[in-house]
Amino acid sequence: MNPGIPYLIVLLLMTAIGHLLMKYSVHQSGKRRILFMALAIGIFVPVPVLTYFALKTLTMAAVFLSTAVIPVITTLGGSYFFNESLGRHNWIGLTLIVSGVTLYALAA
Repeated sequence: MNPGIPYLIVLLLMTAIGHLLMKYSVHQSGKRRILFMALAIGIFVPVPVLTYFALKTLTMAAVFLSTAVIPVITTLGGSYFFNESLGRHNWIGLTLIVSGVTLYALAA
């Protein structure tokens, strides 16, 4: 396995978790809002470093195309954690993203 893949997986998950924490913080008030916003920002801080380490052994195209999966993870996380409903257009969009990333990976 390429040594950059674990960095890539962690940066994708951390970015998606950061997005979900930001959304959660918006629905809080007072100190809880500040706490969750700070936590979200803290999770985003190491992402550029992880991206650097992923880019040391993976191609730029592979790393940045993989970041297209972040909206998929975030949308599914929002549906699971916040009980957001996903309509037909959401599923079509998510399917197109995953299909595009898959096709690119198969072609490479």
